[in-house]
Amino acid sequence: MNFPASIVAAFKHKKIECAIFILMALAPTIHLAFGDWNDTVFNAISFLSLLGIYLDKTAKPFNRRQNAIFLLLFISYPAAIFISQLARWQWRIHDYLDQGRFLLAIPVFIYLAKKNFNYKKQLEIFLPLALIASYFATKYLYRDVQYGTDRLANNFIDVVGYGQICISMSLVILAMVERNDSKGVFFTFWKILGLAFGVLISIETQSRTGWFSILGVIAFLLWINREHIKGKSFALLFFLIIGASYVLFNEIHIIHQRLFEAYLELKNYPWSGGVAPYGSVSLRITFFRIGWFYFTHSPWYGWGEKGFVGLMNSPELLAFASKYAIDYSYVRLFHNELVTQMVRYGMLGVLGYIMVFVVTTAKLASLLNHPSEVVRSNAILAIVFLLTQIFSGMSDQVINLKHAVMFFSLLMAGFLGSIASELRSKHSRI
Repeated sequence: MNFPASIVAAFKHKKIECAIFILMALAPTIHLAFGDWNDTVFNAISFLSLLGIYLDKTAKPFNRRQNAIFLLLFISYPAAIFISQLARWQWRIHDYLDQGRFLLAIPVFIYLAKKNFNYKKQLEIFLPLALIASYFATKYLYRDVQYGTDRLANNFIDVVGYGQICISMSLVILAMVERNDSKGVFFTFWKILGLAFGVLISIETQSRTGWFSILGVIAFLLWINREHIKGKSFALLFFLIIGASYVLFNEIHIIHQRLFEAYLELKNYPWSGGVAPYGSVSLRITFFRIGWFYFTHSPWYGWGEKGFVGLMNSPELLAFASKYAIDYSYVRLFHNELVTQMVRYGMLGVLGYIMVFVVTTAKLASLLNHPSEVVRSNAILAIVFLLTQIFSGMSDQVINLKHAVMFFSLLMAGFLGSIASELRSKHSRI
């Protein structure tokens, strides 16, 4: 029997849609627990989305104008690289190998924007699974002891990045915990269990990067729920948060030790002159100062990946930075998302950072009062995720290496695709 071509195409497209939805659901677990499969899953989702867009002739056209701000999130970093290279007339394909992967998430965003997709529903089930699986996979399958046997680390995510992304995912789960969850108590317990494992991973990595995002996210969640939290409830929550913070600081040695070390290094930093002693916080301050020095010598278009080599022995630099700090920042960059972008691409890097983090967050904030629950909930989760990355980006590069770029862009494609899909179906304008 010969089926009409349209029916065959529809059948193929339905299988593609199912595959994409399944891979999107499993992507966090793959990223956090089985890193060897990261590239394969990300590339498969991108390719299938592109194929789905091509095959689905019946879907409504994607409105680029309505989704322009969301598209800029995926374009801004690669655009900064291209314009910077064009202005300096220095072409290196290597510069695109990591951040160029933002572009591969564009077909995912466009495809999901054409479907009835709600990423929050997927993450409620699969994000706790990702953190629980990550803990045991790291501890028993991919344990990396190069940072010491007392630190929890795997061999496919840098230990600092691993700690911050797990605390970030815990806070995303926190934003999904509801007081009266219609799915029942067990479902709430499942989310809290995943949240606890994410916090546990972050503590055991001994990485402080991302810890202060907890305060920012809790403040944001309290603010958006202010109408539902009355006087007594707010007071109770306030004292619970203070009490929990006190217990964590005093009873968990790692937290107490790491925060106290940070305080001492910050207090004893030689602000009035001289070279700072070795220490995690003091080195980061020095990295920021080194980055600012490079930026002021090429503020418009930056230096690219390593173009600042000629400045590394400058007397002005050696006056406050040790040779170790200078060489380390050359290899491992400046431990700050914005500073790294400034050095690499000058003001273009600053604009890229603003577009990805500030403009996107502001746009999502404008949707918090939207009548659609799908729009509101995914906007909240996306803002929480961006806030964690802004805070974490103050002490490390958060979307520099390819695994981080893939995970960041895939999550944002899920959140923004869900929002764009709902706005399209409700005939709303972005």
